[in-house]
Amino acid sequence: MSDHGQNFAELAGRLEGAVRSLLLLASTLEMSGVLDGPRYAATVARIADQLAYNAPSQPAAKRTMQEIAAALNDSRQRRARVSARQGAGCRWA
Repeated sequence: MSDHGQNFAELAGRLEGAVRSLLLLASTLEMSGVLDGPRYAATVARIADQLAYNAPSQPAAKRTMQEIAAALNDSRQRRARVSARQGAGCRWA
C-alpha cells in the first residue's frame, strides 16, 4: 500500500473509532437517563443542516453529522424492539 493509501486508512480508522465511541457514549448516557437522546439527535441533525462555512470538507462533515443522528435514532429503535420482545417473553430477543 502506498503512503497515501496508508495515511487514508489511518485517518479513516481514527474517524470511525471516534464516531463509534461517540455513539456508544450517547447511547450509554441515554439509557442511564442522563441524555435526552431524541433531542440530542434532532439537534445534531439540525446543526448539520445549518452548517455554513466554506471549506472542501463541509459536505462530508454535514453528511457525517446526519449519519450520526440517524444512527442514534436507529439504535434507540433497536433497543426498544429488543426490550419489547424481552418484555413479551421472547427467548430469541
